[in-house]
Amino acid sequence: MPMNLSELLEERIAMNLTLGDVKPARLNEAVRRVHLKFPPVDIPELESLEERLAIFLERLKTNDWLNYKLSEASALARDFFGSDLATDPKWKPIKDDFLTELEAERKSFVRSCFAGYLASFKERSSLTKQLAKALKNVDQSTLGPMSKFAEQFNAFSPRGLPDRISSNLKKHEQPYEKIREYGVGAPHAFALFDDVFISLIEDLEPELRVANRKAVEQIKNWLRPNAEYKMETGYNIGVEAILKPYLRSDPPNDIKKDILNFLIDAYGDPRISTGSWSSIDARYIKLINQWLTGESLKTFFKIISKFEGSEMWGPRRVFWESIFDMGWIQDAWPILNEDGVRYLRELAAQDNNNNFLQYGKMQDNYQDQTCYFAMRIGNLLVVEGSHSFAIRFFKVGNRKATTMHKTTYKKYELVISKPPADERITHNGNWQQRTSRYLQLNR
Repeated sequence: MPMNLSELLEERIAMNLTLGDVKPARLNEAVRRVHLKFPPVDIPELESLEERLAIFLERLKTNDWLNYKLSEASALARDFFGSDLATDPKWKPIKDDFLTELEAERKSFVRSCFAGYLASFKERSSLTKQLAKALKNVDQSTLGPMSKFAEQFNAFSPRGLPDRISSNLKKHEQPYEKIREYGVGAPHAFALFDDVFISLIEDLEPELRVANRKAVEQIKNWLRPNAEYKMETGYNIGVEAILKPYLRSDPPNDIKKDILNFLIDAYGDPRISTGSWSSIDARYIKLINQWLTGESLKTFFKIISKFEGSEMWGPRRVFWESIFDMGWIQDAWPILNEDGVRYLRELAAQDNNNNFLQYGKMQDNYQDQTCYFAMRIGNLLVVEGSHSFAIRFFKVGNRKATTMHKTTYKKYELVISKPPADERITHNGNWQQRTSRYLQLNR
């Protein structure tokens, strides 16, 4: 900006930003979502960051600041410094101008640049160093609530900054809340705190390795501090740190239930919300699926015990539990009628266990009391059912096989004759031996 731009701007507006309320460079998208949610307000044609920069660059070249506001400059600086465009030589005149304009110490502009500094932070990058040098020279009171954070951690000395912050947070049971006490509105919004989280996990590694409860709770607090906020990027390292001690041996049931409840509430069931788990190592997804399979198996048996005539399930329960204990069942999915769903919700409430609430529901309105249990066993899809249902087996590639993890089913998707089912075994005579033999030969 020209030397006297701050005075030339027609309307100076103090934005009073609470830094961290939004991710830099994503403000436009957030506004779009608001307009989508509350029609009939027309969705504005919001300019992209590059378009806004091009307009600003033209004004800079022509020294034309008519009807341009300080609030616009502040928002542009925040989004610009928080994006990859700040390192593009094409926009160097704007970067240089913004760095010079910091000398005017306009509060909203300084705070916006500080937000951009935190959002684009890379300890060894030249941009981070340039912003740190420029911000260090301004009156720190212009940072508002964030001045406490800047002073506590010497924020404008980039080298070692993530480590300094993590060393402090390691002492506190709720690190997310602690950093907010220093004036950071939403740490998850800034790249700096991605680095802080990595450093915190490294600092806590000895405790996490032995599943120390305090260390685990610290990581959980950062991943999902409350029902409204959760870490949206980089959370995979936290999830893996929590699960790593259990790759070799399972935790007690109460700890397993707590971990499953937390992870599913935060990032969904990996059998359904696959996108949320795409960044997580396959070993940990396999572990969670194994735990969920065991939960589904136990839940199904509990539900079946509520129905009349459930005594026939005694031998079936023993058989399928033995198959699970051998590690043959990789995935399982209960499919319940209306009564089964009601029993399931009662069990979830009694046990305070939301892991139960993953199931398929029969869509047809008929009197059949059968509940079903779909399992993936190696190369087979197996469907078991209550009452007089015969076991169905489908080999990989059978297009008529029952689909796993749907929310609703019709009866014809489960009660399938042979063919197209590859095998059908009734619960008569030595059915356990016949079933076990078929699984051994085909799984």
